[in-house]
Amino acid sequence: MPAAPTDRLADTSVPIHPPIAERWSPRAFDPGADLDRDDLVALLEAARWAPTWGRRQPVRFVVGLRGDAPFTTIAGLLRRGNSYAKAASALILLCTDDGEDDRTQRYAAVDAGAA
Repeated sequence: MPAAPTDRLADTSVPIHPPIAERWSPRAFDPGADLDRDDLVALLEAARWAPTWGRRQPVRFVVGLRGDAPFTTIAGLLRRGNSYAKAASALILLCTDDGEDDRTQRYAAVDAGAA
């Protein structure tokens, strides 16, 4: 993956926080890089502790590491515009339990976004 550009700032109508203005979204992954297990666990742990509506904890994760069956399955679900992600070290599929009514269903999507 190329290094993040250091000379880019978002063109905004009002000033915004510098780390947000400098945000960069890569569209390439180094197919030779490996994600450290501790880093993956830390990422999932942070997502697990994200706030949820009504303490429901509706978010579930399906984790695939490059080369294993879950990775292959998740990669097969990617659309053409996201096919660059097939070079990633890991793919994570977020799933939610929508609950039994419209209200819990509405918040399940928000909870997934927070995670």
